[in-house]
Amino acid sequence: MTYRTSTFPPAAVEALRRTVAGQIVYPTDPPYAALVGAPPGRRGPDVVVVPTSEAAVAAAVDVARTHGLAVVSAPDVAARGAEPAMLVLTHLLDSVVVDAGAATATVGPGVTWRALTEDVGGSGLEPDAAGEPGALVAATADVISARIVRADGFVHVVALPVPPPDDPGPWIVTAVVVPLVPVTDHHPTHQDQEVPS
Repeated sequence: MTYRTSTFPPAAVEALRRTVAGQIVYPTDPPYAALVGAPPGRRGPDVVVVPTSEAAVAAAVDVARTHGLAVVSAPDVAARGAEPAMLVLTHLLDSVVVDAGAATATVGPGVTWRALTEDVGGSGLEPDAAGEPGALVAATADVISARIVRADGFVHVVALPVPPPDDPGPWIVTAVVVPLVPVTDHHPTHQDQEVPS
């Protein structure tokens, strides 16, 4: 399977290798097709970066800014111009940090509701409103705040993980803060709220 890509700056290759902790995958690498998920023959990203930390996300975006790479999400790749494109995937950011005093959990974008529920177990707290067990918390929760890496390569704390219309991005979510509540004998879940047909 082949993908159409742009010419990738050699200096960017070296900068990614030197500064980004995680997986760096190019179109000729075996994992590329599974990570990209786009049909062969279409425009694919010139590099896929799978960081293992928030700092690595920031480093990847900084490399993109320095070397003129477009940071894209998978569906956007084919629509971009001729500039080299970098796809940043954050599913390895799967930490959960519980603040019992504040009754919150800070979770990475790779955390599912099942994992969050398991990780807060024993704290006397549980998610305020749990979604489908296999769904990602960051994509489905009503968040208190979010940590994002913007085009400047720095981490910003924002109220919502969605960029305003006048911000061209990228906005890469590295963590969200969600509310927790005291454990009860029975707490409503997503399934409980469904009305039987």
